[in-house]
Amino acid sequence: MIPPRTILAPVDFSDASRASLQCAATLAPRWSASLHVVHVLDPLLAAASQFHHVDLAADARADLEGFCRESRLDGAAPALHIGVGAAAEVICETAVAQGGDLVVARSRGLSGP
Repeated sequence: MIPPRTILAPVDFSDASRASLQCAATLAPRWSASLHVVHVLDPLLAAASQFHHVDLAADARADLEGFCRESRLDGAAPALHIGVGAAAEVICETAVAQGGDLVVARSRGLSGP
C-alpha cells in the first residue's frame, strides 16, 4: 500500500538498527502509519533460559522499551514485538501478522556493523 499504513522496524540493539528505527519513526507520522518494532531472540538461547527459569522475553521487552526510549522517537509510541526463531522468518511473520506495508531495516554488510 502506498503510502504505507503499517511500518515494521526490526532491531538488534545495534547502532545500525537504531538508525533504521529512527528513520521508520520519522516516516510513520508523515504517512499516519502505525509503527511496530520487533526484536528476535535466538531459539537456543530462549530454550536455555527457559530451562533455567529465566524469562528472557520479559527481559528483552524491557530492553526494547529502553532502546526505543533512548532512540528518541519524537513522540512515536510503537507497538513492541518479541519473537523467537530465525530472524528473517520472524520478521516476515510479524510483518504479515500486523499487516505490514513497509519494513525499514539497515544492512550491516559483509565487513562489519
